[in-house]
Parts: sequence; structure tokens; C-alpha cells
Amino acid sequence: MLKRLFRSFGVAICALAMLSFTACSTEDYVAKLDAIIGSGASAEAETIMELNQPYEGSALKITATEIKTAPASYENDKIVIGVKFDIENVSSKDSRFSVSSISPYVDDVAVSNTYGSDFGDHLSSATIAPGKRALGYFYVKAPKDAEIIELHYRDNYAINGGSAVFIFDIPPVED
Repeated sequence: MLKRLFRSFGVAICALAMLSFTACSTEDYVAKLDAIIGSGASAEAETIMELNQPYEGSALKITATEIKTAPASYENDKIVIGVKFDIENVSSKDSRFSVSSISPYVDDVAVSNTYGSDFGDHLSSATIAPGKRALGYFYVKAPKDAEIIELHYRDNYAINGGSAVFIFDIPPVED
């Protein structure tokens, strides 16, 4: 009986030691990983303030080609903003584009992208073959009096945390 108790105690001590080691290792790993790739601060974001000015990332060339606005249906105090993107795979391998790589802000306030087809096809996440492109509008809703839209893109393929910020004046609502 005493032997079994000591054996159980020994197993418990070993398990605790392994858990402590794992926790320390995980914290160390996270710290090292953060130091290597950081939170995007290791590379300054490229600022793009004109349509048709591309961001050339490590695998994808991303160009905002058009921006439009329309009244938001069922919300009299809102508008829908659509920014059309042309995303080209400039690498020699399939590259994944994810809509979740874009963080939208309107007048310095974070907003969510919304599904829409007010101006054309909705921009979707896709695996893009070399030399091929994806086209579509990235839609957000905003207050009628909104002035500036910023779309922060994080390059998931860039080792140094490359990114771009597309900043545009919001045009008047189209009739």
C-alpha cells in the first residue's frame, strides 16, 4: 500500500514538473516567436492613398481600383462603401488570399466588412494560382457623414510582417 502511494506521488510530481516545463517552454516559444515576427511592428506598413497604386507583397499584388457608395437598405442613417480590389498572384506557387487579412476602419473607428453586391461581386477568400487574379468589392457599412476609409492589409506570406494601409476619401453617395 505504501509502495503504491509513493508511486502515485512520484507520478504526480513528474506530471507537475512536465506541466511546469511545458508552460515555461510555451511562454518562451511565444516570446521568441513574437520577437521574430512581432505584431506587425517589424515592418512599416506601406501607405497607399490613390486608386490603382498597387501594394506588391511577397506573393500577391493588391490594387484598389475603384470606390463607390450607396444608401444602405433598411438603415437610413448609413451608407454602403465598396472598394474594388484586383488581387494578382505574382509568385510561382498557389497563394491564399483571405478577406480576414483586411481590417477596415471608417473615420478611425473599426468596422466589420459586410456581404454585399451593390456594385458587383463580393471579394471572397481564395486560393489563387500563379499568374491568376481575384476581383471583387470589399464592402462596409458606415454613417452617412463618414469621410475616410482605411483598409489595413496584413501580408500573411511576408516573413517580416509586411503590410499596407489603403486610405481613401469616401465619395458622395451615387444616385
